[in-house]
Amino acid sequence: MGSFMFTFTKSNTRRLNLSLPPDLYADILFISGRMGISASALVYQITSDSLHHMANILRQARPDEPVGTTVKRLRGDSLAYIKSQYESAMQEVSGGRRHDDAK
Repeated sequence: MGSFMFTFTKSNTRRLNLSLPPDLYADILFISGRMGISASALVYQITSDSLHHMANILRQARPDEPVGTTVKRLRGDSLAYIKSQYESAMQEVSGGRRHDDAK
C-alpha cells in the first residue's frame, strides 16, 4: 500500500452511500472501531491502491466502453451478473489469468 497518496480536506472528498450485507457492515465497524479509525478511513486504506490500479487498467483495456449506462444493484438476479462483471474485470487486471489463479 501507499503508492497512491491523497491529502484529505473537506473540499476534496466526496460522500458515497453503499448498501452492504449486515455481516460486512458489522465487520467494517468492528475493525475500524478496534483500530480507532473511521469506517471511511478503513475502507480507503483497504481499497485505494487496488481500485486506482484496476481503474487505470480498465480505462486502457476498455476505452470505448460507456461508463454507468446500465447499473445493476446488489440484489436478486443481479448478483450473478455482478459477479461475472467483477471476475471479467479481475481477469483483465491480472493479465488474463483467472482471479483465483492470481493468488
